[in-house]
Amino acid sequence: MKLNVFLEQINEMIKENPEILELDVITSIDDEGNGFNKVHYPPDVGFYKNGEYYSSSYDDEDGYDFDECNAICIN
Repeated sequence: MKLNVFLEQINEMIKENPEILELDVITSIDDEGNGFNKVHYPPDVGFYKNGEYYSSSYDDEDGYDFDECNAICIN
């Protein structure tokens, strides 16, 4: 999912039910709903490839070009 789609959906949910702004944000461990965790950290922009994520705030130790960030991590 792209951030613009996510944001549109969240904004529509808030428009219809503004009280949800006070709810906790959680994330699913997997696509089958085998577990859930609260989101504790602010969103972070970085590089995601082959199941690995590298924050743009880290040094470029692995040769990734963080000018080409391709993901936002929510936890």
